[in-house]
Amino acid sequence: MNELLRLAAGAANCIRFGNVQPGESVLLLCEPGMDDRVIEAIGFAAKSVGAEVCVLVKEPTKFGQPLNPVVAAAIKATDMLFDFGGPTSHSEAGFLASFDYGTRYLLVRPEADALIAESALVPNELIYLFGTRAQKIIRENRALHVTDDKGTDFRMSPVPGSVGAYIGPRPYESGPAVPGYIGTFPGATTVFGDLEYTANGRLVLDAALTFDAPSEPIVFTIKNGWVTEISGGPEARFMWETARSTHNATRLAECGFGLNTKVPLLPAQVRSDAARSVNIMSWSRRAGTFFMAMGGNQLLGGTDPSTATPMFGVIKRPTITAGEVPVVRDGRLVMAEEPDAEIIELCEQFGGTKWLTPA
Repeated sequence: MNELLRLAAGAANCIRFGNVQPGESVLLLCEPGMDDRVIEAIGFAAKSVGAEVCVLVKEPTKFGQPLNPVVAAAIKATDMLFDFGGPTSHSEAGFLASFDYGTRYLLVRPEADALIAESALVPNELIYLFGTRAQKIIRENRALHVTDDKGTDFRMSPVPGSVGAYIGPRPYESGPAVPGYIGTFPGATTVFGDLEYTANGRLVLDAALTFDAPSEPIVFTIKNGWVTEISGGPEARFMWETARSTHNATRLAECGFGLNTKVPLLPAQVRSDAARSVNIMSWSRRAGTFFMAMGGNQLLGGTDPSTATPMFGVIKRPTITAGEVPVVRDGRLVMAEEPDAEIIELCEQFGGTKWLTPA
């Protein structure tokens, strides 16, 4: 019981981020070996707001493997899905559940420590404020430029309607999860698509796919929205050979940057492929990181579908400008490093400006 009390605040914040309402159905989707304490804590938090909770354990899904029909039916039927394994949102069935049936989706770190961590306790209101401002900057200043000290030099011009969260071509205004919302907890990001094939340059990734400590940086060369080469060590060769084997799997699906100052850049405690993949995705939520995904781009309103599961990669310390506006400087989110009165006042409502200090 004492352990569940330690998880309670993070679990409650997770449920609130998912906008769970009385009478809704909530599905907790797990894989074998999942920490029962996490399931119990989030299940209790969902029940506390009046939701009905179901738990389903599935076997890990291999790269590009369709979801089991039972799992596909369950995620289509639920109102809110908390996914603790390999992300089902990047499967065809998961995509349809959110976009055709309105299932709200959050990919959640499966470790108990993730609910205790500061990243799970950051006020949602602060995340929403950062998100709203970041989206506005990118929509109004489309000339995006990303660099870092390892050789990254990348440019693109996002379509304003693709800037936000994963709800297709419609603009997204930050707030509690809305029908069709796909995200992660702890969150969050500002994400955008390259619908007009403007992306060009070089991205030197610190981590990608399941490789959180690659033997060499993984280098993506991008031309007119398509990845034309992946170079580096054996991890890069595996990704390139895998992507080339599937139609449209080399399309630049999405890019973005993180907004949560308290997400740590630490290795996954569990070393399974699923755990490492989820952990790398969580790094993309840290304020000041840059991330990209390669694969079908329909999640952000594109027209290049692929059956391949998108491959995510992260740059830990980028510098990002939108037009003449500095957004991220050497891995630090500028609005958190140089907060104005509105941000400071909001932080003071939740215990002070400690929420602006990186983990």
